[in-house]
Amino acid sequence: MIFKTMKPEDVRKALEGHENILKSAAEDLDRFFRRLSCPECRGDVMKIVNARAPFKEGDILPNYLAKCKVCGVEFDPYTGIQLTLPR
Repeated sequence: MIFKTMKPEDVRKALEGHENILKSAAEDLDRFFRRLSCPECRGDVMKIVNARAPFKEGDILPNYLAKCKVCGVEFDPYTGIQLTLPR
């Protein structure tokens, strides 16, 4: 199957008049992650895509895990369950 990319002006015209639901969902998710801290060391965290389940049913954004920038612990951002040990 051959895929052809659309011209940028055709994409803009097709999207005209439609609400950008990705932008608000991504901003909400970013705010949520900024408020999180590591359950192990209370350090800042970053989003990483959950490679085992990259998408959740009914969600428009990827399924993210949280990873501590300080100690490297990966955990579920919604339950706080740690998936890896600290470095």
